[in-house]
Amino acid sequence: MKGQKLTVGCVGMLAISTLLGSDATKPAVRTTFIRPVGARYETDTRVDEYFMYPFGHAYREANSRGWMCMFNLFHYRVYQDGSTVRSNGTFMPFYFYQSGYGDEDYRAIWPIGGKARGLLGKERTEWFAWPLYVKTVKQGTMHVWRPWPLWDKSTGVIQGMAIYPIGGHFRSADQEDRFFLWPLGYKRQSFKQQTLRKGFLPFYAYEETPNVKDVSIGWPFFGRRVEKQPAYKERRLFWPLVVIGEGEQRCVKRYAPFYTHSENKRNNYSKTWYFWPFIKEQRWRSGRVDIHQEQVLYFLFWHQEQFEQDTHRFLGSKTHFWPLYSYWDNGQGHRQMQMISPIEPIFQNHEKLRDLYMPVFNLYRYDETPEVIQQSFLFNCFRERRTVQTGEVEMDGGFLVSYANTQKKKGFSLLKGLIEYKKVDDIKTFRLFWIPLTSKSKDKKSK
Repeated sequence: MKGQKLTVGCVGMLAISTLLGSDATKPAVRTTFIRPVGARYETDTRVDEYFMYPFGHAYREANSRGWMCMFNLFHYRVYQDGSTVRSNGTFMPFYFYQSGYGDEDYRAIWPIGGKARGLLGKERTEWFAWPLYVKTVKQGTMHVWRPWPLWDKSTGVIQGMAIYPIGGHFRSADQEDRFFLWPLGYKRQSFKQQTLRKGFLPFYAYEETPNVKDVSIGWPFFGRRVEKQPAYKERRLFWPLVVIGEGEQRCVKRYAPFYTHSENKRNNYSKTWYFWPFIKEQRWRSGRVDIHQEQVLYFLFWHQEQFEQDTHRFLGSKTHFWPLYSYWDNGQGHRQMQMISPIEPIFQNHEKLRDLYMPVFNLYRYDETPEVIQQSFLFNCFRERRTVQTGEVEMDGGFLVSYANTQKKKGFSLLKGLIEYKKVDDIKTFRLFWIPLTSKSKDKKSK
């Protein structure tokens, strides 16, 4: 299947099936879209189906299948491991279960009772008549709440007790935590890392490490920070409005919302705001590529250019003016433009979401390479392909009109044969009211 590419479209690209050939790194994938409802990605080993992505997803493999929806709040999976069938599911927040894993099986019904694993970042969670009794286990520490979240007693690696919000004390071999009138008064000391954090908010906050000393009076508005290696000093006045910091490898000058400029010399990165959040400018280096990016209101206007570090040779650019258009230039003669484009500026790095929804807004699209220029109108209902070197033109307007002027094919058609003239390999065909009238070729004429 290497090198294969087959595309079938209908109803203005609302439905399309594409077979893409495999290469050294990617398997062959058959993609089918019913835009904007769903999408299907199929390889030799796996099938993924999406419904109103990203809200619903189902998949099938040789030994497993499952589905998930609502950002994984509801999910179910079945896995065949030899003769053992394993399954697990979450139906947040009411039902959790896992079966076929031996001692790790669990079932839980909220708020009645049960136990679950991997819930909210905990290794194990148990409850009965929630919130009257809750027990969690993580990294060797067990917390028991009676009831949650008022009285907490912990045993194991970290030991202690707390009555929220009155006060509490927890201690381990490496760290000690105390608090009162949570979250106002606190003290956290790490013996291993030699760090100390304490304060009584909003009046005072203090942080000290072997490399940093940070003091805030009237937290978080006024403060001062000093770092030793690399050297850095910072002052905060009415934070986050005024911040002034100078150091060996970084600096910041913030007079928000009028002007903010920050630099990180180690990463060759700089960022400047003018009248936040209206205008943002960034410059950074990735490998041997210098990147310059400008934004207005985050994604209302977005423009990025890339240049080679040593020669300053143009490598590419991308521009978005939300939601009207998007423009791409790869620096090697390949240019693209689309109108309307509400998805790309916001979800630039989300491939599946762009594949499914971008063509729905494809009012006009332009695609130019050194060899071919292609245009499409009205959600791909009208398409034109022009060869740069030979001037050959092909136009497809679906059922309405088509036109071709190439070496092998010439002609036009209205309403798929109402009026039609074609010349393919010296064979001429005429149609009127969808009825073929004549068909001539040079061979017949010579006889």
